[in-house]
Amino acid sequence: MKKVYTLISIAAFALSASAWQVAPEVRTVSEPTNAPITLKAAPAKVKKLAAPKKAESIDELLGSYIVTHFPLTDSNPVFCSNATVAAGDTEGTIKITGLITDGATDVITATVDLEAGTFTIPVQTAYTSSSYGACSISQFSEDGGMANEAVTGYILEDGTLQVSQYGVFITTGAYAGYYFGDISCQNALVEVPNGVMEFANANATIAGHSPATVVVYESDELDEDNKYWVCVSNFAGLGDYVEFSLDEDQKVLVPVQEVENGGSTYGVFSTTGDTGGDFIDIEGTATEEEVTLNDGWTIASTTGYWYNVFSATKIRYTNGNEFFFPAATAVEDNVASKAVATERYYNLAGQQADKAFDGLNIVVRTYTDGTTQAVKVIR
Repeated sequence: MKKVYTLISIAAFALSASAWQVAPEVRTVSEPTNAPITLKAAPAKVKKLAAPKKAESIDELLGSYIVTHFPLTDSNPVFCSNATVAAGDTEGTIKITGLITDGATDVITATVDLEAGTFTIPVQTAYTSSSYGACSISQFSEDGGMANEAVTGYILEDGTLQVSQYGVFITTGAYAGYYFGDISCQNALVEVPNGVMEFANANATIAGHSPATVVVYESDELDEDNKYWVCVSNFAGLGDYVEFSLDEDQKVLVPVQEVENGGSTYGVFSTTGDTGGDFIDIEGTATEEEVTLNDGWTIASTTGYWYNVFSATKIRYTNGNEFFFPAATAVEDNVASKAVATERYYNLAGQQADKAFDGLNIVVRTYTDGTTQAVKVIR
């Protein structure tokens, strides 16, 4: 999960209270394109590979979610947005608000098949562009264009709604058949928040996002530097997907990484202060209860502006889990002493088998003590 980040230097790093820039509240959308695409498997970061859930009623699906979008052009998430699922106007349907953009007008109707653990999104107006008009959601065709066919989603065991390989296409006018690359996805994970992020910020607009509900993902193994990696969707409530490391001494490091806004780079997360004009990794600490980022971090734009400084930042789980990671030797000894009861194999399409698929597999091991472990295996 560890990524290599490039430190970006800027000529002048603005450090006065007046030199801040507020990101747009409404996410911008890129210009449309009709360039053919090659459909591919879900990116490795889409770890929610599980058998469909046998939900007993649509009521189980209703509530607040966070959508993490994995675009067509990259394996890294571009942005996150808030979403809600409400009962549809007819029996057996739901309404998903916020799947495409983080806006109240983005409402998608889907039909739910509880027995199969799936939902179907018929071709329908998904987004309205002031420049291009109404745009529809559809599967991609074999030649990389609009298939004009319904999109299938999956209800996973943990309640995640996974929507794969859909496009948002312009349906009328001179640009009919073009699609928006940044809101067309390989995968979109619609997940119930499992954490909360609280912070203080001098800017009232940004401060209004605290506390922010987030989705926290943890790595289940150490990297070569004896660090675990944690990912947070909807970081600071600003629609960003952020990775940070956590070592066995409970030290936190948020590497310099890009902030996305509408599919284009807006800036980076960075430490403020006397940095010599460089973007600097953000540091912090962790306890069993929460992660704390040191005072004095910001989001710096590539033009030299920055958000007012964040302080008093804490991230914690809301479901009772703890931010606690034992040393590497303890993990290895603990796993080595366990007996495996069963192993299940999943491919990137979410299919399950008793033996490995060709290519990348997620192997879910269940031990005799009832605990489980998920590992990646390439056959």
